[in-house]
Amino acid sequence: MTLTILLDQVLAPVPGGVGRYSAELAKALVPLVEPDQLTGWTTRASAAQRARVRESAPGLARWHHSPLPRSVVSRAWAKGLPLPRLNGPLIAPSVLSPVAKGSRGAAIVTVHDAVPWTHPRLLTPHGAQWHRTMAERAASYATAIAVPTQHVRDQLSEILPEAAARMFVAPGAVSDSWVAPADAAQRRQRHGLGTGYVLAVGTLEPRKGIPDLLRAVASVPDAMLVIVGPAGWGDVNVASLAEAAGLPPHRWKTTGRVSEEDLAALVDGAGLLAMPSKAEGFGLPVLEAMALGTPVVTSDAPALVEVGGDATLAVAQGPEFVEGLAAAVTRVLTDASLAEQMARRGHARAGEYSWSRTAEMFLAHLG
Repeated sequence: MTLTILLDQVLAPVPGGVGRYSAELAKALVPLVEPDQLTGWTTRASAAQRARVRESAPGLARWHHSPLPRSVVSRAWAKGLPLPRLNGPLIAPSVLSPVAKGSRGAAIVTVHDAVPWTHPRLLTPHGAQWHRTMAERAASYATAIAVPTQHVRDQLSEILPEAAARMFVAPGAVSDSWVAPADAAQRRQRHGLGTGYVLAVGTLEPRKGIPDLLRAVASVPDAMLVIVGPAGWGDVNVASLAEAAGLPPHRWKTTGRVSEEDLAALVDGAGLLAMPSKAEGFGLPVLEAMALGTPVVTSDAPALVEVGGDATLAVAQGPEFVEGLAAAVTRVLTDASLAEQMARRGHARAGEYSWSRTAEMFLAHLG
C-alpha cells in the first residue's frame, strides 16, 4: 500500500518552518521507502507551484495534486468531511490532515506547538481556532501525534490527554544541503552587508519578539540588525518600530524572503543569530545557525532552550527582557573567546539532530 505524505504547506504563501520541516521529512523518507510506495500530495497547484514543491523533495517520484483548492480542503477537513478522501497510511507534517471519525489506515499528524492554546493572541483568531480544531480531531483519531520537542509533548499531553500515550518527539534537523556557499561574501555584498551583524530569521509576526530585539540592538553601540523573512500577520512594521526604538535607518535592514543559498550566506556572516520569540515549538533557525558556527542568543522560551542546550545564551523573559537581550548581544559581539566557544558547542549540538532518524521515527509509529 502506498504511503502518502501531505506537502501542501510547502505551497503556502508563507511556508515558514513547517514548510521546511515538510520538505526535509519527505526527502529523508525517500531512501527509506520503495520508490513506488511513497506519494507526495498537495491541493490544487499551478504549474510553477508543482515545479517548486517537486524541487523541494528531490527523489520523490510519485505525486498527486488534487483539483480542489487549499481553502476548500482546509474547511472540509476542519469539519471532518472526507473531501477529498485520503486513507492511510498517511503522514501529515502539519495539522492539516483528513484524519476524522471513520478514517481508514494508519495516520500520523504533526502538531508543531501549543501556541493556539497557550498564547492564542499571538495568532489570528481564525488561525488559533483552526489549529485547535485540527489538532483536537487528530488527537481523537490519528494513529500517532508527532511533536518537535519534549516541551511541546509535555504541554500537549495536558491539553490533549487522550492522545498523550500516542505522542512521540520527532525533531527537525539541518538539511544536508545547508552549507555556506563558496560565494557567500558576494551574496552578502548584494544585500549591502559585510559581517558581524545581528541576524533575525523568521516570519514577521507578533510572537517573534521583533520589537524587543529592535529596542535591544538600539542600545548596543554600532550594532547592525538584519531581519530576514516574509511579512506575516499582525502588521509588524519594522520601520515604525525601529524609529520608536531609536534605531537609526543605517543600523537596520530587512531583506524579505531570500533563497536558501542567500540565507546560508547571511547566517554565515552574522556575528550572532537572535531569536527572542515569545513562544516556539522548535526553532529551526537556531540549529541552522549553530551548524554554521554562528553564536545564538534566544529568549528562554522552553523549546528554544531545549534545542540550544548549553550552546546558546538564553535570556529570561520578563520586565527586564530588553535589557537582558542587549547585554547578551553585547557579550557575544565583544567577547571573541565566548563567541568561539559558542560556535564550537553549537556545531556539535546541531550534529545531534538528524532528518534520517526523524523519518525512521515516523515509519516506526505507523505500526
